[in-house]
Formats: sequence, structure tokens, C-alpha cells
Amino acid sequence: MEEQDLNERKRKSKELSELDESMESEEALEEAVEEVVAEIKAHTSARIYPGFRNWSLVSVAIVMLILGGYMLGEQNGRSKVAEDTSVAESAQIPWELQKKTELRLVDPSVSKGAGNVLLMQRGESTQVVLHVSGLPATQSSESYRMWMGNEGKFWSGGSFLVNKDGEGMLLYTLTNGQVFSSVKITLEPDKSSNQPQGRELLIAP
Repeated sequence: MEEQDLNERKRKSKELSELDESMESEEALEEAVEEVVAEIKAHTSARIYPGFRNWSLVSVAIVMLILGGYMLGEQNGRSKVAEDTSVAESAQIPWELQKKTELRLVDPSVSKGAGNVLLMQRGESTQVVLHVSGLPATQSSESYRMWMGNEGKFWSGGSFLVNKDGEGMLLYTLTNGQVFSSVKITLEPDKSSNQPQGRELLIAP
């Protein structure tokens, strides 16, 4: 009986310890989200792009990115940030704006379309942040898509929709040494396009 009581106390002690670790990880995640959003907001202030005000889109996108790393740390039913403190340590490195590219409107049927592509660096992570405004709302199965190109070859950077105010946001992570020298935004008939098929609205350079 005494041995059973001892084992039960050990089990409860272990559960409490795991609960404390989980709570600390969640707090670190929340702090990381706040710091990342603050850093990107500082680099995309009125000084860089006066029309940028939709920080809810930025927050959602950054939360999704960090939560993706968080979910990768879940193993055997235990929620845990990969390597215990990787998110907290990463948050100590500020995001740095490496390059800002303005997109130019090439569709005469759109009167106020505009956009910017920001290349953000933090440690070994490189994010491409796209923000567009003044674009017409999508209809039916349509979606906007960002195409990134280098030496005449283009690949998809992802699809996105715009809100009722004509604004849209997209984040893309560069991997395996990817580089790009041009960007174009097209309005595609659906989300399955793997090559540009719709009409071009914004391009750079």
C-alpha cells in the first residue's frame, strides 16, 4: 500500500511538472508573437508605406507562422515548443528589413491598385511579406496569386483574397537558398493554378 501511495505521488508530481512546462511554453509563444508583430510593424510604418494600417492581417499571419513551429514540437500527446526554448530564444533576434519593393499597376481597368513586397530577415529565417491595396474583390472561385521569378522562371508564392476594402496580405518563407528578382500578382480563375493563367495586375520590377 505504501509503495502504491509513493508511486501515485510521483505520478502527480510529474504531471504538475509537465503542466508548468506547458504553461511556460505558452507564455513564451505569446511573447514571441507580440515581439514579432511589433518588429514588423516598426518596419512597415507610415515612413515606409503610408497606406498600411491593417495590422490584424499581420497579426493573424505571424500567429499562424509561429504556431506552425509550435505544433511541430508536439510529440506523444504533449504540447511543447521545439527544443523547449527555441521560440523564446528566436524572439530575442529582431526582424530586419532587408529590401522593400514597390509593385506597379499594369492593368488599366484597375484605377487604384498598389502593393509592396518586404523582405524580412531574422537569424536564418527569411520572410517575404506582401501587402496589396485597391484591388477588386474576387468573384466565385477566383483568387489572387503571387508569382516569384528568377532568370525567367516563376513559381507560386501562394494565393490570397482581398477584403471589402481591397486589401490583402500574404507571407512566404524562402527556403533552400531561394532568390527572386521579380514579382507579379495575377487574378486567377481558381486556387489550383501552378502557372500564371489569369490577367496581371501588379508587377515588379
